Amino acid sequence: NHYCDENDYFFPNETLKKLNSQTSWYSLLDNPSWSTPERLPDLLRAVVNDLKCNYDGYALDHFLSQSIFLSQNDGKADPLDAIIKIEEGDSGLEALRSFVDREPSEKKCSLKQLNKADSKPPGVPSSREIMKVIKKNEDLL
Repeated sequence: NHYCDENDYFFPNETLKKLNSQTSWYSLLDNPSWSTPERLPDLLRAVVNDLKCNYDGYALDHFLSQSIFLSQNDGKADPLDAIIKIEEGDSGLEALRSFVDREPSEKKCSLKQLNKADSKPPGVPSSREIMKVIKKNEDLL
């Protein structure tokens, strides 16, 4: 629970350049007024636009790379029998464990959310502020 750095694969020059070219919301942060209540709806519209693209092409970049890996291996590729969605990680991993017919490990580890409000930089709107803007702007729904 900390600011992202190289340990999180955040390399300022490289990562910020990618965000600028691969998202529609990041360029809006160049304007210091983005965190004002008047600009927040525009920022959220851009985020929603990017999320819609991600939803329409769910895990496409990962699926494509894995498909290429499967098809380019020597010999015949095995069938793809399991897909685990991140948001269903615990149940997906359990299904995979039973699929490969393994006994559960005594060690337990579950996926957990570490994105806490108190670890965010100043100026990041709270979930309450974001929800208020969403409710006032039906086009964000």
